[in-house]
Amino acid sequence: MAERRDRVKRHEIAFDKKERILTVRVEDAFTMEEAIELENKMNEIVPGDDKYKLLIDVRKSSAKLDKDIRRRLQGQMADERIANVAVLVSNPAVRMIGKVIIAAMGKSADTRFFSTDEEALLWLKGE
Repeated sequence: MAERRDRVKRHEIAFDKKERILTVRVEDAFTMEEAIELENKMNEIVPGDDKYKLLIDVRKSSAKLDKDIRRRLQGQMADERIANVAVLVSNPAVRMIGKVIIAAMGKSADTRFFSTDEEALLWLKGE
């Protein structure tokens, strides 16, 4: 599996070129600086117009999200190159925030919530 890994402060980002899955693992809360850096890193790792799938792991994230940061992340998630989104979540409050963000982006039909990596990856791979 050809994979590129990187970090944005506390958060991990990886791209599986074969499966075209970009994984973002969020640790604690996002700052605006981290949201901007994440967007830049995503565009660097997945350049061009090719579609890809997104796996977001928010199991270790904070349920608190500043309104301006939430808007910034919504803009990133609205990227038309993102075909499907799998969200790993364990906290009901974080899941609720995730559903609101996903609905605001208009990606509800292309997004599913999971509790394990295995389930999320199977869905993203269409298995």
